[in-house]
Amino acid sequence: MTQRTVAITGGHGVLGRAVLEAALKGGWQVAVIDHASGHAVPDGVLEVGGVDLTDAGQAQKAVDAVIARFGRLDALLNIAGGFVWQTTDDAEPAWDRMHALNVATAVNASRAALDALKASPEGRIV
Repeated sequence: MTQRTVAITGGHGVLGRAVLEAALKGGWQVAVIDHASGHAVPDGVLEVGGVDLTDAGQAQKAVDAVIARFGRLDALLNIAGGFVWQTTDDAEPAWDRMHALNVATAVNASRAALDALKASPEGRIV
């Protein structure tokens, strides 16, 4: 059986690192896609850092790098996101930024991965 591959967006965060460890224990090939870069990752893990997933083109390049390295993508775990705290009387509401961090990142990564996931017998987006 060919080893399955998972890409984890936001893989350098606390939740992302925990999921990365679980995926490795489960025998998956793992790629971390994150805005941050240069973090230590376990041997064999592909780090695709410095990626702004709010940009569809960057999301596509990141997913393409995963497929170039592992030859497949079986699961995409959309963990990237964030929160902007502010008071309600602030002049510029942070809703647009939070939408970009939490929705646009997932949509762009999912769109970029869709063809590869459709090609996988068990392709999944979480």
